[in-house]
Formats: sequence, C-alpha cells, structure tokens
Amino acid sequence: MGKDNNRDSSEVLAKLLGERQNSIVVHPNEFLVVVRDGLFQSDGSLQLGAELTIIRTEGKHTIYKSELFVKKPDIEALLANGSPHTLEFWTPSPDEIDVNFHDSHIIPIVSKDGKIIPIQITIIVAIDPDQAPSLFRLPSIRNSGRVTVDNLQKMLNNNLMANVVAPTIETYNADEIRGNESIRAKLLQKLIDTSETYFDWYGIGLTGNKMTIQWGLTEEEINLIKERKLAWENRIMPKDKTNTESSEVIQPVNVGSRNVFVNSGVINSQVTIDQSIQGGMDVRIGPQGSIGKTNIFRVIISVIGIVGAIGSGIIFIIRILEII
Repeated sequence: MGKDNNRDSSEVLAKLLGERQNSIVVHPNEFLVVVRDGLFQSDGSLQLGAELTIIRTEGKHTIYKSELFVKKPDIEALLANGSPHTLEFWTPSPDEIDVNFHDSHIIPIVSKDGKIIPIQITIIVAIDPDQAPSLFRLPSIRNSGRVTVDNLQKMLNNNLMANVVAPTIETYNADEIRGNESIRAKLLQKLIDTSETYFDWYGIGLTGNKMTIQWGLTEEEINLIKERKLAWENRIMPKDKTNTESSEVIQPVNVGSRNVFVNSGVINSQVTIDQSIQGGMDVRIGPQGSIGKTNIFRVIISVIGIVGAIGSGIIFIIRILEII
C-alpha cells in the first residue's frame, strides 16, 4: 500500500527555543515547558530538584527577564503542540516490490503460505502536558532541537513491523486474513499495547480512535480484479468478429470473346484478387481499334483549327487595307 502523500510528515510536535529568545507567544493547543538550572541525564531525563514550569495559557510569555549584576540562569525552553497527530505505517503491495532492487526500508509482510499482505496502520497520538518534560528524552530533540511526525514514524516503524505485525501475520494463510475480525482485533490490541508502552517513555499518548488497520490487496486479488475488468470491457465493447467461413471459389466462364465473371459468397475482410484476362481486349487503352478512331478525331480537330486561323488572318488584312 502506498503512502498518503497528502499528509505532512514534517509537522512539528515540539521544538527547543534558542538561548537568546527571551519571550514566546503560546497559541491555542500549545504549551511551554521551561526548565531553569536543570540537569539532564544522558538519556535526556531531567534530574530531580530542577525548577520546572509548564505554561498552558495563550498569549505572550517572558522566559527570562535580564537584571543587572545577576547571572543568567541555565534555561531550556521547549514549545510543544498538544493537538492530535497522525502517524502512518504501511507495508508494500506486490506491484510496489522490485525484485531486481532491494530497499531495506521496504520490507514486505508475508503470510504463512508465502503471500504478500499489504497493511496500512494509522495511529493518533498527542503530547500529554503533564508528562511534557519527558519530551527531552526524544533523540531528535537532543540532536536537532525538534521532533516531527516523521521522526516518530521512523522511531516506531521497525518495532511495530518486526515485533508485532510480521510475527502475527506469518501464522495465518492469506485467505484466513481477509474479513477475519478475530485476527484484526488480535493484531490491533498488540499494536496498541506496543505503541503505548513505547511512547509513554517520551510523554506521548494515544488519543481519539487511537489506531486503525486496513488490509491491502494481495497479488491474487489484484489479478482477479484485472480479469474481471477485462471481461467487462469485452462485454460492453465486443471486438469485430471476422467471418471465418470460406467462400466458394468459382472460376470465371469465358463465353466467346467476352469475359463473364460469376461472383458468389460474402467476404468480410480485405482481399487481393489477381486476374488473368483472356479475350480481345487491351487493358491499357480499351478495345481494339480505338487507337485509329482517336487519331482520325485528332486530325479533324487540327484541320478545323488551321482553317479558322487562316480565316482570321485574312479578315485582319482586309480591315487594315480598308483603313489605309
């Protein structure tokens, strides 16, 4: 199954503010986590005793107000978006797999009988404001200062596919999966348990409908659809049928000097007929004697033309003499 390109996987869930940023505007569904003089462990966990403030009120807030002769405290501020976010996970369908090119990121899920089972999994998550300090544990926060939907998908993908989806699907044949609510419910619960356990460490929880599973088409189902489509197209737009019955061939009958052709039968396709004509006929110029008649006609026309030209010349000379 293909990725939904309409979704923006670069959507930001949380980001660190710069050290010189003294104020920030908190918008609806956002909250601000401010840690003063806090110490973080190697995994991003905040040590006890740090001054922690979680601001959920909309509007502009001052993070630090500078004072003369007062050392600026060590401040880490993180702006998080508490709105629901959609994560998508999918496995390739048969037509998306290139046997000549191996992509480690495209791993098919195979059933017990060796059939490729395309699956699309959708998870709805949201940041828990009360657990927001746990966001500092996210590797992407520590490395790049922000976490996106794409970061979470990449973090969870291998865990879900290798430890949950693949082991579950490979215990069933392909024809047992389609429409089997028991298998769907079993897989769904495993996915929910794994996701909740994984995200809880980072202060992220499942929300709304939590999770959905959608089966894609197997190779056999795709071929069946293609066959039905082709059969339907042939039904509504039948191809021209060629009459395969051969017509009886009857030889032409030669009567005297005339050529008489007797035609019978029907030919429903283009044919080429080669005929050998015998008789008193010149196929190039018509019947015999036509050359002589044509020549006499041409002579008569030429004589008439010459006589007309001479007459016109005489009349022209007489008119000139009259003028003189």
